Amino acid sequence: MPTQTLQQNNTMLDFIHVSSTSYVKPYSPIRIMDNSGYPASRWLCNQLPGSIVAQLPGTRFINGYQVYQMSYCGWDSRYNNRSMHFDISMDGINWTTVDSVGDTSSMSVVNRTITPVKTNYVRITITNGLVINPRLGSIVEFRVNEAAPTSNFLTNLTCSAGSLVPNFSSQTQIYTVAIPSNINSANLTPTSEDSNATIKVAGQSCVSGQQSQNINLNYGDNLVNVIVTPQVGEDMIYEVNLIRQEKAARLSDLSVSGYPSAGLTPSFDPEVFAYTSAKARPFNPSANITATAEDASATLTINGETATSGQAKSVPLSSGMNTITVAVTLNSKTTDYIIQIEK
Repeated sequence: MPTQTLQQNNTMLDFIHVSSTSYVKPYSPIRIMDNSGYPASRWLCNQLPGSIVAQLPGTRFINGYQVYQMSYCGWDSRYNNRSMHFDISMDGINWTTVDSVGDTSSMSVVNRTITPVKTNYVRITITNGLVINPRLGSIVEFRVNEAAPTSNFLTNLTCSAGSLVPNFSSQTQIYTVAIPSNINSANLTPTSEDSNATIKVAGQSCVSGQQSQNINLNYGDNLVNVIVTPQVGEDMIYEVNLIRQEKAARLSDLSVSGYPSAGLTPSFDPEVFAYTSAKARPFNPSANITATAEDASATLTINGETATSGQAKSVPLSSGMNTITVAVTLNSKTTDYIIQIEK
């Protein structure tokens, strides 16, 4: 029989290794790789179901395959196989069938297009052998097609609680967002370049152009990954650090009472930390200090003793200058307010 020119495809992949479940010498599985289309250069097996296993040159996305049968070389279609299926595997051990052809007896070339799949190995399994002799299976050539990559980029990414820094660019993968302390959750809205890509935000599926699920924010750093998975190709990961500003340890009110003219100079301001009060009389034994924390979870001490927010605490006064320290602690950070009272 004359040599045939195989149908070529510019995405056709070469295999780096082939094997089979069985073969009849000299028709070993290596013969399906020579692109000759010559009928003597074929794989022949006598144990069915029988498989050709081919290792790809690395992890690839496959969107089609071709099996050249004996009738492609000019032989009678009775020498074609009757049925087969196409399988993929990442490790060469665990296999998944992605396409089956129930009647291949009249096909000189089984030329199939499939949804792109990621794989390291491919396999053709002949389930029913030659029409003329069901105990045998034969393949002249076996080829697979590599799918062209699709976009894994975002065209936009926004945050409900602040602006991304730097400004979003599809080529930039790392961002920060400064978020006020009073905001305890946020959403990201990613928009993919390819509408067929899938997106996950903080591990949860998200529709392109729509807000993600709420992201609960701790004080400080909150690292969130936005993962774009294209139909064909590798994931793109955008990293966003949502930095929630830590709430300052502050008082919302501070007052002095318990003796005539007691009060604060200057008037209380949460961002002012040093005060004086009117001079106490010699017969005034103490002053009442009332400190109110801005955050209900803060703790208070007055001169080192535990105090209750919003409740007056009696502080003894000695002759001379008395320095009273009101300490408010929140998230392991402490702010001191100082009051000086002369007696």
